[in-house]
Amino acid sequence: MQLPTSLRQICLQSLEAVKNDPNRYLDNSWRGKIYQDIKLSPQASKIAGWIDVLTARKVVPIWEEFERTVLSKSEEEWLSSGEINIEEEMAYYESLAEEDREIMQDDPATMLQAAEDFLHDEMTEDKLSSLLSGSFYDGMMGLFNYATWTSYNAKYAAYWTVNGLVGSKPLGPHGLEEALIAYAGIDKNAGGVWNWSTPIWSGGFLVFLKDEEIRKDLLESEKVIMGSTPEPVFWLEKPDHRQELVKQIRNYIPIGADLDRALEFWEWWLTEAIPQAWELAQQ
Repeated sequence: MQLPTSLRQICLQSLEAVKNDPNRYLDNSWRGKIYQDIKLSPQASKIAGWIDVLTARKVVPIWEEFERTVLSKSEEEWLSSGEINIEEEMAYYESLAEEDREIMQDDPATMLQAAEDFLHDEMTEDKLSSLLSGSFYDGMMGLFNYATWTSYNAKYAAYWTVNGLVGSKPLGPHGLEEALIAYAGIDKNAGGVWNWSTPIWSGGFLVFLKDEEIRKDLLESEKVIMGSTPEPVFWLEKPDHRQELVKQIRNYIPIGADLDRALEFWEWWLTEAIPQAWELAQQ
């Protein structure tokens, strides 16, 4: 089923706006026009939900690459450290019922499969809400301490997609900014360095324009890290942990954006994702 003429025109106009923007960014005014038009459909909530799912799926490979190249190495080091009894952990996992094993999974692909099941009316909202507040939420905890700016947002795009389907939320988008960051953002720093900058936390995709502000904020964070914190968080209890983090902050490489990939993302979102979501919602 084709998009309504009005929505198709708004999408094309939005794409022109992105092409004419020096930062290849679709601002909230254009996003608002798109969702205002979607609201006219009786299937508005499902259309918006499918847009979120497709958008988050676009960046799952970003997370999986980070997981394969970084997390797997960290996990190997942890397992070989002797701090965990692997046989006991595996025996515990094998003893669980199948449904209990499922709720231990918190990767983006699992989150998005749950979202799809809900949109296909194969999962209740209560079940989705339980997953969201359980294993999905737990899987996000502490992520900012070891993930890069881009991989963090790749996983969060999936989380916000599920979050947008539960309860009385605005129509959308949910996870769009995070997916854009994951797809077109550039972070060559050690995982977690970006977490010590408030401007990065709150700046969205265009935060790469605020490098001077970010550097000043990181200098303040360095003082906090090396200061006399009464109760240091567990990953900074040891002095060498603090010193290593300060070293990484001092070697901060400005985060950036690949504007060609940003344009590629918006072209896909406006001309492929939205029409596909419209079609899926009609099935």
